Amino acid sequence: MTVAQLAAAQHAAGRPLRFDEYLAIVLYGEHGFYTTSGQAGRRGDFITSPEVGPLFAAVLARWIDAEHARLGAPDDFTIVEVG
Repeated sequence: MTVAQLAAAQHAAGRPLRFDEYLAIVLYGEHGFYTTSGQAGRRGDFITSPEVGPLFAAVLARWIDAEHARLGAPDDFTIVEVG
C-alpha cells in the first residue's frame, strides 16, 4: 500500500495517518528506502563522508591531535560529536 492509499484509507476511517505508520511505509514498505536497492552518488542516495572511506577518519584524527597539541596537551581533553 502506498502512502497516498493509506492516507486516503485513514481519512475515510476518520483518523489521520500517524507518523509511525508513515515511516513504516516510506522506509520498509514495498518501495521503501531500505527495501529497494539504491545507489549512492550523484544519481542516487546521499552519502556522508565517513561512509566513503577511511580518509575522513584519518583527517579528523589528525586535526584532533593538532588541536590537542595546540592547547598544550591537557590531561582533560573532551571531544563531543553532535549528530
